[in-house]
Amino acid sequence: MPKSVALKDRGVMPALILFLICLVSTAALAMTYELTAERRALLVETALLENKQLLFPNGEEFTPLELPEEFSPEQIPLFEAVRAADGTELGYLVQAMVKGYGSDPVEVLTALSPTGEVLGVLVGDNAETAGLGKRIEEAEFRDQFSGYQLSSFFSTDGQSPSGLNLEPAKIDSISGATISSEAVCTGVNWATTALRGLLD
Repeated sequence: MPKSVALKDRGVMPALILFLICLVSTAALAMTYELTAERRALLVETALLENKQLLFPNGEEFTPLELPEEFSPEQIPLFEAVRAADGTELGYLVQAMVKGYGSDPVEVLTALSPTGEVLGVLVGDNAETAGLGKRIEEAEFRDQFSGYQLSSFFSTDGQSPSGLNLEPAKIDSISGATISSEAVCTGVNWATTALRGLLD
C-alpha cells in the first residue's frame, strides 16, 4: 500500500512542476512585453518619421486634419497637410491601416499633391508572408500608383464600383499575393477618398 501511494505522488509532482514552469514563463513574457513596450512604440514612431521624410523630403510642417466621418482613427490614424519650411504647400499625407493576409494590418502611407495627384506610396509595418505578400514593399509594385489623379479608383482587377464617378486604375498584383496587393489598393483608395472629402 505505501508503495502505491509513492507512485501516485510521483505522478502528481511532474505535473505540478510543469505547471509552475508554465506559470513562471508566462509571467516572465508578460514582464518582458511591458518593459519593451515603450521601446517598440519609439521604433514605430521613428520609422513613421523616416517614411514621412522619404515621401516629402522638404516637408517641415505636418498639420493634422479632421478625419472624414466615414473613417475611424483605426483605419486612418494620420491625415496631415504638409508644408515646406517657407510655408509652401507640398501636399497631403495619409496613413491607412488595412487588413491584409497576415495577422496585423498593413500600413499604407500615401503622399498626395495639393491637387490630389499621387506622389508616392510606401508600405510600412505589416505581417505579410515573406517572399510573397512582403513584396508589396518593393518599389516596382508601389510605383504603379504614382501619377494617378484624385478621381482614380485602384484595384487589381481594373474595376471601379458602380455608382462612383471614378476612373478605374488597374494595379498589377504580386503573383501569389492578391490579398496583400488589394490591401495596398484599399489604403490608397482610402487616402484619395479622404482628400476628396476635404477638397470638395
